[in-house]
Amino acid sequence: LDVWLRLLKGMYQAGEPNAVTIGTVPFGKSLSVMFTHDVDFTQSMANAVGYAEFERSKGLTGTYFIQAKYIRDYNDDIFFDEQGVRYLARLAELGMELASHTVAHSASFNSFPMGTGEEQYPGYRPFVKTRSKAYGATILGELRVSKFLIDRLGGGRAMVSFRPGELSNPFGLPQALVATGFRYSSAATANNSLTHLPYQLTYDRLSESEVDIFEFPVTIEDEELPPMGERIPQALVLAKQIARYGGTVVVLIHPNILGHKLEFEKQFYEAVKDWAWFGSLREFGDWWSARNLLHVDVAGKADRMMVSINAPRRISGVTIEVPIGWTLLPQRGARQDGHAITLDVVEQTRVLHFAVAGVQRDF
Repeated sequence: LDVWLRLLKGMYQAGEPNAVTIGTVPFGKSLSVMFTHDVDFTQSMANAVGYAEFERSKGLTGTYFIQAKYIRDYNDDIFFDEQGVRYLARLAELGMELASHTVAHSASFNSFPMGTGEEQYPGYRPFVKTRSKAYGATILGELRVSKFLIDRLGGGRAMVSFRPGELSNPFGLPQALVATGFRYSSAATANNSLTHLPYQLTYDRLSESEVDIFEFPVTIEDEELPPMGERIPQALVLAKQIARYGGTVVVLIHPNILGHKLEFEKQFYEAVKDWAWFGSLREFGDWWSARNLLHVDVAGKADRMMVSINAPRRISGVTIEVPIGWTLLPQRGARQDGHAITLDVVEQTRVLHFAVAGVQRDF
């Protein structure tokens, strides 16, 4: 799908002399990177703090998808307990994004009934019997109860991001996320989605009606062989390829261990930090959803052009791409690098003026 988007952009720029497009990465960087962590194992709660401390030391905000596991079953023992909550609070204290990774973490989540929307803790008690069977579980229960517990006990901001266990993805998930107060999902892989860019979800994942949820597909994960620590060269090649058109890299790391996984994160960060933007799923989601509302108009006369950008929602670090030969006239909070213009902030309407060298236009 990304090839088609690039093809359409190229056709537009080739056929329209005044083509202006909106960048896909904040602050004029080449790549958006999100370090995300699925906390779904007993030891992972403690290890997650190790990842968060590294991220905090570099000024990064990771996203921690927490399983609110308060029932012992086929999958694991209880780890959303008093000690687990202390680790949860530490993640929030370090400035990390807390997000939901369900209650049951069942591979059969995609076949759960929708539920009533009245599921509550402690009455909601899903039980995973085998890898393919779970009882007493609903989609809305997994969302409502995990959100309630993590919001109440984590001490961070109200959560907006969700990732299902094992990326088990029911068709009714988009509207269920809306109903329970989520805004961002990371429930699919980039390979399955055929894109390295975010996209808006639809009701029942069909084609008739969009819902107010954006999907951020997973690019790199830690469970396939060879071990993650041995895949750094391949990951960097992939990142450079995606950066050619301003794509996103969502890294999924289970903090069941530190070792080579944490080393992967450290080395990946050092290798791409000069040309990549880093943030949490919430941070990039807020930026992307504001970008999605932007409206750009182009007008001009003779050797002067004017670009008007309307932003219903305040956005920082948006970049527009203008034709070669356009020179931005001096303006506070805007800078030009080649044919890219980066704006510190756009709120409501902002107008940019350009000089166009060697071009005469009749309007």
